Amino acid sequence: MILQDKVALVTGGTSGIGRATATLAVSAEQRAFGAAGAKAVFSGRRDAEG
Repeated sequence: MILQDKVALVTGGTSGIGRATATLAVSAEQRAFGAAGAKAVFSGRRDAEG
């Protein structure tokens, strides 16, 4: 696996590109990080937006 033992950190997970990346990364069809062997961490500052 190309990303074995790596961590993908996605910032801005509550809006824009960060939110789109988070949504795609956890959807049933697009588990790219996990399929490549990585763990994924998503962060965001806007509590009201999710």
